[in-house]
Amino acid sequence: MKIKNFAIGALAAAMLFTGTSVMEAAVYNTSASRLPTKIDPRCGRTEAFLLKNTRFDVKHTMTVNYAEEYVAPCFSRKGIYISDMEAKAIAFAALQMYDVQQNSNGSTVSFSAKGEADSGDGDYWLTTIYDNKKYINAFISTYDELRTENAHSIPASKGYAQYGDSMSAESLQYSNQRISNLYSKFENMDSYWAPGVKLVLTGDYVNFRTAPSTSSNVIDSLMSGEEIAPLEGAFEAEGRQWWKAINAQGEVGYVSADFVRVAC
Repeated sequence: MKIKNFAIGALAAAMLFTGTSVMEAAVYNTSASRLPTKIDPRCGRTEAFLLKNTRFDVKHTMTVNYAEEYVAPCFSRKGIYISDMEAKAIAFAALQMYDVQQNSNGSTVSFSAKGEADSGDGDYWLTTIYDNKKYINAFISTYDELRTENAHSIPASKGYAQYGDSMSAESLQYSNQRISNLYSKFENMDSYWAPGVKLVLTGDYVNFRTAPSTSSNVIDSLMSGEEIAPLEGAFEAEGRQWWKAINAQGEVGYVSADFVRVAC
């Protein structure tokens, strides 16, 4: 993975711990880039795939550093043990990318971005993310799936690099499609935690569906107080108002407007 890091771990506000001190809000700044990567549609490394791949690699690089340098120590100081994967999940949600530079010239794709995470007064924001177990479990599960898919693709990748054979190319195409779907889920999780308008559930066991229809499949059961991120404004279907949104698990679905309120 050709990742270059810049200024990893800069803390904009100092955090001092004494017997009676209270930790102040800290802003963590970082940046990373992915060097130009060659497009090769024959093995599934299309422009669309590499745009997702480079974006995830850069976000992942910043996430790992933030998790190790700030998130895990933060919870440790509070006397709370979290696993490495929980720290990554929290860091991924808290870290927002900006100044994104994603370029493709038809033969290669490159990506760079800056990242910033504001932990909030007393690190309340990190604790809020940690308490969202639906998200934490979904992140870890999706991460494990991605790691497994990448491992399964190694033999075909080596074979294709050495021989350029059709069998290895087809195997990589299939594997990269599954990996692309996982990248999309991570992008949805990223969007879920982005600042902006949220929909707050006002009832329990509210169905989150695959389509704006009461006869469509149920993806998730939403509870009162749970938040989802709207993707567009409310619209009418089957005689009622619906919202298209992303849930904490990074899934896109629809919920009846009767059971949500808008919160900024």
